[in-house]
Amino acid sequence: MTADIVYESEITEIHKKGSSYQVQLRDQRFHPDGEGGQLGDRGTIGGQNVLQVLPSDSEEERTLTESSIYETASLVIQDPLQTRTPIICAIDGTRRTDIAQQHSAQHLMSAFLANHFRAQTIGFQMGEGSTTVDIDLAPWDWEKTVRLEEMCFEAILAQIPISVFLVEADEISQYNLRKPIPEKIAHFPRFRLVQIGDLDASLCSGFHTTNTGQIGLIKFIRVERIKGSCTRLTFLAGKRALRDYQRRVRLLNETTQKLSTSIDELDLRVNKLLDEHISTRRLNKHLSEELARQMYAKVSSHETKTGPHIVVELLPTGDIASEFSSHLVQMPALLAFLAYEMNDGYGFILISTLKDSNALEFYSRMQEEFSLKGGGNEKMVRGKAERIDLEEIRRVLKSG
Repeated sequence: MTADIVYESEITEIHKKGSSYQVQLRDQRFHPDGEGGQLGDRGTIGGQNVLQVLPSDSEEERTLTESSIYETASLVIQDPLQTRTPIICAIDGTRRTDIAQQHSAQHLMSAFLANHFRAQTIGFQMGEGSTTVDIDLAPWDWEKTVRLEEMCFEAILAQIPISVFLVEADEISQYNLRKPIPEKIAHFPRFRLVQIGDLDASLCSGFHTTNTGQIGLIKFIRVERIKGSCTRLTFLAGKRALRDYQRRVRLLNETTQKLSTSIDELDLRVNKLLDEHISTRRLNKHLSEELARQMYAKVSSHETKTGPHIVVELLPTGDIASEFSSHLVQMPALLAFLAYEMNDGYGFILISTLKDSNALEFYSRMQEEFSLKGGGNEKMVRGKAERIDLEEIRRVLKSG
């Protein structure tokens, strides 16, 4: 765990915004949210948790010099604090290290993507759980991902220095920038540069590790195509990658134990289970259809001298209930309530083919008494029920 950054400061301004307060510090060192595409710092001031770090509205103020990135930001806290009174500020050091690892990992992989795959990074989003990089190349297969991981791994082992410094505008041409300077900041007199040895040079206002070795580990966890001709790579770095790997190994071991197989044979075991599941589903469907036909034949052969057909059944599965209902809905003058067990209660299908009372009306009358939740049309309502009392349901249906 990295030590927190603790220092003394004081609040110079405080404003109430909604249910919280925005404050500005005389000595403000918390990194703003979203600055440089990364997450912001968290910690405490005066014993209160910092909920957000809001950047200045003026981009020029935030990026002209390294210090102004921090100085113009506002901190969001829950309760008011006194101004002009010394307070202790503490920046979460573990979080800052984690953010630096994710951000430096992105610079490293973007350099390899540009130099070895001719793919430019067109988007970068750091989240609390994972980070994504969007590139202007598709399709992208998993083999390329493996190669990219291995390149990053070798660079991490090499512990290549990562330098962060300011460069005057008239000297910036001396550096081989991975991406050109955006027009909206081209007029700035100086720029903040992040350089990874001879691999990469990029303008960036975020913070980074001091060398590639401190990134620790980079692991891609998802690859997806976006916008037709682009690819999104989702990755984890540092302890995030380690914890994810630990979680996946634990789940993998638990799964192999439950299935009484080894990791090497897990794929074969899963495929066999899927094939068995498909075969079982086919058999269940066939049996459900046959049982539903027999039940319908019994109901339709029974003549009622007065009133409608009343059918109230508790069935073993939802498949049987669905098959049975597809037949019943075709019978004239019928009221039916088909229930079936679920993991968290009961499912139900309510059917009415009466001319003067539809299924929605019966559902409305029964909803509160039987804790029904569902929806449908005048002939059929489907949903869930907390409890089932077949005799009471039959009584309600018979009472019309």
